[in-house]
Amino acid sequence: PLSKKIRVIFRNDMSIEWMRDELLDGQEDIYYIKDNTPFDYRVYDLAESHTPLQRFVHRIELDALESIEERLLHFGSVFGSYRVLAQSEEHKELLKLVRQTMVFRNPVLLETASRVVSQLGGVKQFVGIHLRVGDGVFKARAGIHIDTIYHQLVNEYTDLTAEEVAKYDPKHAQDRKEDTNYEIKQLRETTVLEDADVPIQVSHPPPAVLQSRLGSSSHLNCGPTDGRNDRFAKTTIYIATDCPNPRENEMLQKIFKTFPCVFILNDFWDELKALSKIKVMEDNVYLESYLIPMIDAIISSQGHSFYGTNSSTFSTYIERQLHPTYTNEPIRLFDAPSP
Repeated sequence: PLSKKIRVIFRNDMSIEWMRDELLDGQEDIYYIKDNTPFDYRVYDLAESHTPLQRFVHRIELDALESIEERLLHFGSVFGSYRVLAQSEEHKELLKLVRQTMVFRNPVLLETASRVVSQLGGVKQFVGIHLRVGDGVFKARAGIHIDTIYHQLVNEYTDLTAEEVAKYDPKHAQDRKEDTNYEIKQLRETTVLEDADVPIQVSHPPPAVLQSRLGSSSHLNCGPTDGRNDRFAKTTIYIATDCPNPRENEMLQKIFKTFPCVFILNDFWDELKALSKIKVMEDNVYLESYLIPMIDAIISSQGHSFYGTNSSTFSTYIERQLHPTYTNEPIRLFDAPSP
């Protein structure tokens, strides 16, 4: 349905020459919208919008773009959430359609993920998590991001007291610190909203809600329990991550020790055999290593709840698009700037 709304041309050449020759019959009929900073401009579709520029520098009106006579508009970048605002009712609906349509549809990926999801209990029968901890600022703040999600899980799916949580999370204070030996310059240029000195606290849902989430697992081969965490086995958790060996990762141990039924992609390796056969025929390049993150995302998105890594574009993609689409929930623009 998206192709009826937006014309798309696939290309394997990113050069200006290709665009000129293929789209403009060789004519230099291009208007360049250049950017001098990573967030140079924000495009507004409503002239009356009062949405602030925030991190962007310049405001570009949709009306101004429509008045440009050149046939081709070349944007330097449209990187950044809500860089192009969709605030009119027509554009809001179009944005929802774009999000709903831009999901993985390769049958091998979907069938592989479906087999794993079935073993996890089915769609909406588990908690999905995406943890990006392997590179850049995410590696430096891995402990903070893991700890934040861990305590969200503890609050929602356990009845542990703060004192009991401290036993499962003995390195809480250490985990809340950045790795100052990695990407420190980039970190200092980034606004940090999470404080390192966050004490262990608990905030559980009402007793009736919490009791419905506690209990044992009846169908999964979960890990050992310690006599206290038996009651948390009803919560099945799937972690999608770029961490090489999640079960050996020291910062992830508190999740595995608190919740008996935590699974990762390696637990279902036999289901991934079909991926090893997919390749680009022209280049004779196998794609398995590129497809693994996609499979991970598809699986994690099909839980009843999803927790992602703060500032991760991939987590945002799973939350905004994959999760609602694969669980048959409506696409929501709950975080979109209002006019």
